[in-house]
Amino acid sequence: MTRIDENDPRLTAYALGELEGDEAKEIEDAIAAQPELGRAIEEVRAMSEVLSSELQKEPLSTLSEKQRAELAAAAKGAVPIDRARRRRGRTLIAAVSALAASLAAVGFYTVALHRKPAMDKA
Repeated sequence: MTRIDENDPRLTAYALGELEGDEAKEIEDAIAAQPELGRAIEEVRAMSEVLSSELQKEPLSTLSEKQRAELAAAAKGAVPIDRARRRRGRTLIAAVSALAASLAAVGFYTVALHRKPAMDKA
């Protein structure tokens, strides 16, 4: 059996109950062979409990009334996504049409420049 380093991220995953099956069994076998791993896992579990406890004491962040009013005002001027997509599609069609018309005009002009007038034979 290969030794597992105390900094192996699987130990943290095991301590937090995130490992299953063969991976969990491998860590359990390593703990039996390396008692220091068991201590490392207990430290992770203890730190997890401290962090959870401290986070539960924190007040929930909420928006102030002013922030809510600013968001509502900004949302009134927003264009719904469907309308914005339609507008973008129309703009693209117009741009492609203008490009096609320009290319056609340049083509006709080029043909007209290179056309030789028919000469009358006497």
